Amino acid sequence: MSKLDIYSFQIVSQYFYFESDFINSVLINKKYRLLLDRFRYNPISVSDIKIFPFIEMQHLYTKNDMIIPDIHRLVVWYPVSLQESKTLFSEYDVVFKNVSLSKKDAKNNDVTLNIPQCVNTLGFEFDSHLQVETFVVPDHIKNLTEQLFSYNQQLQEVTLSKCIRRLPNQCFYNCVHLSKIDIPECLCVIEDEVFYKCGFVSFTFPKASISLENHFLDTHQIGGVVFSRFDIHPNSHFN
Repeated sequence: MSKLDIYSFQIVSQYFYFESDFINSVLINKKYRLLLDRFRYNPISVSDIKIFPFIEMQHLYTKNDMIIPDIHRLVVWYPVSLQESKTLFSEYDVVFKNVSLSKKDAKNNDVTLNIPQCVNTLGFEFDSHLQVETFVVPDHIKNLTEQLFSYNQQLQEVTLSKCIRRLPNQCFYNCVHLSKIDIPECLCVIEDEVFYKCGFVSFTFPKASISLENHFLDTHQIGGVVFSRFDIHPNSHFN
């Protein structure tokens, strides 16, 4: 570790979890003695500037994090709703990194159909007021929650965001009319019962390197599944 220059070691230290790790890091070698002075933000939760005396922007990782006096710029990493992002910390220059469109937010149909760029997660029952046959998940959406579209009786076709890597449990559970979905190349995991009792007659994956959980596709209508260029027939992942 002592072979690293201070710049490289600072990059490594950004992945430390505990305050003690940072304190011990300056003791490894005298060339690291000013390491903590180099930080302009806090890579872990802090309540004062003892560890990082020259931070200019505070990152909040949990709702319990206390804001340091005389700090004017914030980055919020814990989940907040769209409505909360408009009201929280209004007196600060703030950036929210984990904004979810909730059921309450979705009462505004314009917001539901024209999802703001600041939103990166579609929250539970987001679609409770969504009455459409075709829905496109915008590319700035990175996360979907469990049971997101479950029991939607209108939905027939979905295009997923290019940033979606995981489809959570029962995401499209019992969407009986859902017959087409465009799956992005980056998708890595399809969890339990994601397409349980959907209306698919065929299903295509853009690549073969994907993890499938139990009964991800449970339908009596399915005629075949295509992984890249290889056809496979129902097995333990299907009912």
